[in-house]
Amino acid sequence: MDGRSLNLGLHDQILQLNWVHYNIEDLRANVSQVTLFSVSLEDKLFHRTIIEPGAATSRAVHPPNASLHKDQFCRFVHVSGSGNIPDQEIFSCLRQRPLDEIINAFLAVIDRYNPSLRREFQSAIYGDLIAQRPDDVWNSCQWNKIPILTGFNINEGTTMCLNISKSEEFTAFFRTLLPAFWDENLKTIDSLYPPGTGSVFLCLETTIPLVRSISVSRPRTGGMHICAPVQLAKDEWSRREYGFWWTKTGLSD
Repeated sequence: MDGRSLNLGLHDQILQLNWVHYNIEDLRANVSQVTLFSVSLEDKLFHRTIIEPGAATSRAVHPPNASLHKDQFCRFVHVSGSGNIPDQEIFSCLRQRPLDEIINAFLAVIDRYNPSLRREFQSAIYGDLIAQRPDDVWNSCQWNKIPILTGFNINEGTTMCLNISKSEEFTAFFRTLLPAFWDENLKTIDSLYPPGTGSVFLCLETTIPLVRSISVSRPRTGGMHICAPVQLAKDEWSRREYGFWWTKTGLSD
């Protein structure tokens, strides 16, 4: 790709934090109490973080050569009217497209991939910001241990998922979402969220009737996506001396 594209990716977060670090005292704030409402690895630039909802393992992060990244970008380029040209000319072509065409191309990617929760243009495992899979980083305990605030709403994610009701549909959903998962992984997920019972992390009886009537596969998927990582982080963090606060909110509260 064009090395002059100035697409800094996640590194724009570091630039923002550097700006805060060098200018925060002019705003009469404390440089040692910077709270980050996001995720990063620059532990010298912030000292607390809010990552609600979810946890560091809530998102699927793929290798940079994953077909999903290429497929989404190719669709974006095609819909924007910049297809069928040499790769080295793509960025020059995109810069010349009207803004509304760029926006429509982006929305086209969202419309195609959001139903399967395969978010558009996600971060990839690459470089010094995401050097390896979040699960592997978490298990290594080699990460910035600071106070964390996170949580989830009851039935978090239910409105994002397809209305599926069969166990094989549920498994197929995750096979598409996480192609690197083994069959054994998928069987484990299915056993943790059996059909008809919902998630052990969700309190269906406290929610509004609309949510209560949704197919049980939706809270199962939402629980895996958002709620379970929070519970895991809470259980692990409680064994350490670092601050961890989490919230669980019902739609009827």
